[in-house]
Amino acid sequence: MKKILEFTKEIFFLRSPLVVFIALLMLFSSCSLFEGNKGCTDSACSNYDASAKVDDGSCDCSNSVPAFDAQKMRANYAINIISPAYLNFDSAITALIADIEEEDLNAAKERFKLLYLAWAKCEVYGLGPAQNYALSATVNTFPIDTSLIDTNIINGTYNLNSSAAFLAKGLPALDYILFKYDELTPSVKQYALDVLQDMKAYADIVYNEWVASYSEIFIAKEGSSASSALASLVNAFNYQVDIIKGAKVGYPLGRKTLGIPLQDQVEAYHSGYTNEILIENLKNLKLAFTGNVLGSDSLGLEDYLNNISTNQDELSAQIINKIDEIKAATELLEKPLAEAIIEEVEQVELIYGLLTDLIILTKSDMPSALGVFISYQDNDGD
Repeated sequence: MKKILEFTKEIFFLRSPLVVFIALLMLFSSCSLFEGNKGCTDSACSNYDASAKVDDGSCDCSNSVPAFDAQKMRANYAINIISPAYLNFDSAITALIADIEEEDLNAAKERFKLLYLAWAKCEVYGLGPAQNYALSATVNTFPIDTSLIDTNIINGTYNLNSSAAFLAKGLPALDYILFKYDELTPSVKQYALDVLQDMKAYADIVYNEWVASYSEIFIAKEGSSASSALASLVNAFNYQVDIIKGAKVGYPLGRKTLGIPLQDQVEAYHSGYTNEILIENLKNLKLAFTGNVLGSDSLGLEDYLNNISTNQDELSAQIINKIDEIKAATELLEKPLAEAIIEEVEQVELIYGLLTDLIILTKSDMPSALGVFISYQDNDGD
């Protein structure tokens, strides 16, 4: 800089206007080059100055959004939520098998309720191994074909691996067997055990794959593409919302039958556990969104959404509040859903309307914010 000033001083003595102009231009250009605009050059800070070339130490990063640990979130789901849920379900099957073998029908009925609630904790995670082995279809296809179940029990010959068997096995089949048959005769007992063993075989595979290899694969699936863990979670989450809205509430309410209610089409129709299962579904839907299983350090979709922009906090709050609202409305039902769709129809309509509101938030707004494509096909039509 000193040399440039000396050079300019010498030029002035030459008294040439053109030379003086060039010298001044060199002087100011050099100052700009060496000095530059000063300001905060850290883009993560609130007072970031895009035009600043030199950091002047003024950066205020107190309100900046820290980098989100998406891998930690994926690990939380795989290790702390999904794998334990499938283990709990597998253990609940084993416990009910023991009650059936002891021919204790009353104990089996109580244990069956716990088993169904254990499944409600898994149902929202129909991805990876669960999707590959169609676990949901094996465990909870309803309504069932009760006449087929009766025929199977009477004849003693059946193939639970056939496509037709989906209507005569799983939890809905046990719901019918345990609450419509007065005793566990040898043929009834055998059929119930075969249904349980069929479920356990698939539950074992799904749990073991999560523990042995898929958790690691899931945690490593970065990004938001169709093959990412994030896309799998968002799609599985929305599929469950669709199932609750359509199959569990809308269909028996009469949304596809011109308003004619279908009482025997509700989930767990024979036991009457429908409302408790629905409430458990909603509780675990909220858990699947927040990921909050171990406390504030547990990361979930809510945290991911909020981290994208502070503007997404409102969307997260709307989703959580809507789930809570649906759960509260369900808890106000005085009758099991099969009766409520007749005697408390306005309340059930309210629940259905709230579920419709929720699906807009989760299936449209949330995927759009996360950059995730909804890839499953909804054939519900209501």
